[in-house]
Amino acid sequence: MEIYIIDKKENFSDEQIKRIEKCGKVMFIEEEHNMLEGAYTKSNEEKMIAINPDLIGWELPNNVLDKITNLKAICLMSTSYSYVDLEYCKNRNIVVTNVPNYSTDSVAEYAVFLMLSISRKLPIQIKGAWKENFTDEFCGMQIKGKTAAILGLGHIGERLADILKGMGINVIYWSKNTRNDKYIYKELDEIFKEADFIFPTFLINDETKKIITDDRINSMKNNASIITIVGTDIFNKDLVLEKVKNNTLYGLAFENSNDNINNYEGNVLVTSPYAWYTVDSLSNCIEIWVDSIEGIANNEFINTVN
Repeated sequence: MEIYIIDKKENFSDEQIKRIEKCGKVMFIEEEHNMLEGAYTKSNEEKMIAINPDLIGWELPNNVLDKITNLKAICLMSTSYSYVDLEYCKNRNIVVTNVPNYSTDSVAEYAVFLMLSISRKLPIQIKGAWKENFTDEFCGMQIKGKTAAILGLGHIGERLADILKGMGINVIYWSKNTRNDKYIYKELDEIFKEADFIFPTFLINDETKKIITDDRINSMKNNASIITIVGTDIFNKDLVLEKVKNNTLYGLAFENSNDNINNYEGNVLVTSPYAWYTVDSLSNCIEIWVDSIEGIANNEFINTVN
């Protein structure tokens, strides 16, 4: 079997490379390239391609796959697989795998970092040029005894709940399907009225985008905040920003590429999307990826998404 790895060889340990080489003939493609002209389009041997989506612009159109004959599997180095037509792959008997749950701890910890930054008004301090100012505007809140609401108790949501509970925070949650006796389940309307910190951790789809309504935002307490590591497309961002500006919400923290904290008034923290970006997550990602490649070669499919 031919194994085409679209990623830098230096990202793999020697031991991982040896494991992959036992599976077949390995070829690394280490730069961005035109996939229609890739080496894998010129071979008729049985093959799999393992893809770092950054090197293909997060696009894998069917017209590219049409040119790759005898393709057994596509092993993605990402949790997301939205850039692959799974139905097309299924019809061609191409197995698709992803890398699940590789950054659970890192993302949950980053959400806590955002919460702590908002609770102690770090955005106000930054925009105040770090000058001492013992006024109400700079006065933060302690988190012990506060109530945090997790919206979606998946892997990240549950890990976040565990961390928060260990910090002395009361944890309540809403989740469409998952239940956990360690925490108190509440309906959405109750959650928005009671929580000091709202953490959306659900999978984003057309249904979940309707969860955080304007009415629910307006029902939140003045000292409540929204901390999101799943973006801001899931609620009326302008409404939240206006309420933070007018002190009818305590704060908002989120990630956004190429943004700037000075674009926002009040206790609003924006960072680049670094939640997943740790040495540990990157190491986990490569290891799970290699496991998937080995599984395909040995007909022991793991981490399949189709």
